[in-house]
Amino acid sequence: MTALKTMWQTSLPKTGDNVISSVVANRYVYAAGQGRVFKLTIDGGTIENTNTLPDRGNHAVNLVLSDDEKTLYAGTDGYAIAIETLTMETKWQTSLPNTGDNEVNLLLTDKFLFCGSSGHVYQLDHNGNTLGHNDLPDRGNHEVQMCINKSETVLYVGTDGYEIAISI
Repeated sequence: MTALKTMWQTSLPKTGDNVISSVVANRYVYAAGQGRVFKLTIDGGTIENTNTLPDRGNHAVNLVLSDDEKTLYAGTDGYAIAIETLTMETKWQTSLPNTGDNEVNLLLTDKFLFCGSSGHVYQLDHNGNTLGHNDLPDRGNHEVQMCINKSETVLYVGTDGYEIAISI
């Protein structure tokens, strides 16, 4: 068996011992947790920039990256947030009603950003405008996981012990 050798490790300020989510772009690793998003160099883990997601609290942060690597989308505290990767500036943030300050899972397609949280699914365009919403009736206020079919016509949602198919 081949050993998995640690190449580098970087302590991320004010994240404690909480879960960190990560995505990789061409020359950077974006890591997030406790209401903060960090831009680290891929070769040594040096923190180049940070977005503290003002007013979003110290919550778990989930990340997805656009195909052109220019926009990083973050889900946290009942919000979807777009961050410009070059400057790490917040481009927009959209509140996801009825999700409280709970974790937000994200799914990005060529056309849409789907956000799942607290028994709700939201469909946003890439500018943060809400295009659709499904409150997943009778499924409670639980975490929502999502995937999509290849033709991007059906969103599959897992929550509360159910798998749910939603037409797009």
